[in-house]
Amino acid sequence: MGMRRSAMQAAALLAALTVCAAPGAAAQAVSLLVGGGIAAPLNDAGRNLDAGPTVTLGVVAIPTSVPLGFELSGRWQRIAGSTPEGGIEQPGLQVLDLSANVLYRLKWSLRASVRPWVTAGLGAYRLEPVGSGVPAGAEATTRVGLNGGAGIAVPAGPVALSVEGRFHTIFTRSAHTNLFSSTLALRVPLHRPARREVGFRNR
Repeated sequence: MGMRRSAMQAAALLAALTVCAAPGAAAQAVSLLVGGGIAAPLNDAGRNLDAGPTVTLGVVAIPTSVPLGFELSGRWQRIAGSTPEGGIEQPGLQVLDLSANVLYRLKWSLRASVRPWVTAGLGAYRLEPVGSGVPAGAEATTRVGLNGGAGIAVPAGPVALSVEGRFHTIFTRSAHTNLFSSTLALRVPLHRPARREVGFRNR
């Protein structure tokens, strides 16, 4: 019951954030986010887990005139199980998450071509033990988590390239599971605000 309640609460909050952000999306530059990188466990999770790949897909809405933006994204992370010297292979961890984030662009970057930002948000995380060392009866669980980080985007013709580092804290029962993901992504514009054209009268 606790797992279902946590998942439902996270889903409800994500939906609310999406609805709140939708009215302002028309005045914002909306982009498709596609990327990949490396995810690594932190703290206690790092004792039995090694770094692994991560893939992300999302939609980002960032206005051109104010510093706040919005991101709704999903992420797949595969953390490999470590094998201590002379020990038994530990199970790995597959993480699927759906997160809603607020982005804050640094003030000096509003009109700059290089655009750094900081971000924070809430997500629903599905954790599933994987690999040969998974104990019998182990099942996937869904938990609520927080994330935060920083990144930078650089225009590359009609698209933009971005690099971001993000910390994830997942509220598991025994102890929090902490991860760090480093992602290189491509931002493909889906919508750009219409520019106002100023006419000149002939005199």
